[in-house]
Amino acid sequence: MPPSRTPRAVWLTLLLGALGLGIALLCVTLLGSAPADKGRVYRIGYGNDAPLHFQGPDGKPAGLAVDLVREAARRRGIQLQWIHESGFNQRKLDLWVLQTDTPARRRTVHLTDPYLQSESCFIVRADSPYLDAAGLSHARVSHVDWPSQRANLALLVPQARLIPVETSDAALAAVADGTAQAAYVNQYAILTALLQGGHPIALRLLP
Repeated sequence: MPPSRTPRAVWLTLLLGALGLGIALLCVTLLGSAPADKGRVYRIGYGNDAPLHFQGPDGKPAGLAVDLVREAARRRGIQLQWIHESGFNQRKLDLWVLQTDTPARRRTVHLTDPYLQSESCFIVRADSPYLDAAGLSHARVSHVDWPSQRANLALLVPQARLIPVETSDAALAAVADGTAQAAYVNQYAILTALLQGGHPIALRLLP
């Protein structure tokens, strides 16, 4: 739906009709109570998950999560070195900017209390015959190829034909060009797409 014609009901639906997803910072010291070594530079990884964290046109980290973590570090006097996922060895990182809180991750890494709450939901074309998530049981569904997304979809639409893509914007584009019948995407990605008008078709959020 073009941003200039987005009804208020869409924004309300985004808040009330989406599926909940908690996101936590992968770090002990940044927002937790443990004291940080302010003389140390902490290596923090980030990837391509616009608009939450991504590499900007100037090659520097950008996005909502990056801004939140950077400001939190500034207030605590913590020095950060941002490392894009294309050029790091994960074993040498101290922190990761954002991770979905899952039982599997809790067994291998430390997750702080969530500093950002996000939601994901299904988006279809406005003229789509699909009226609710249950109707997508055998549909083609595009999604970002993350373990958390695959796990959620296995529970929500176990018989759907999943179409993995690299970014949320690509998931929405798959709906726009007909490759997918629905997209499972993060609420921030939806808002960004609507505001930027990158997909000039009418979209509908499933309750």
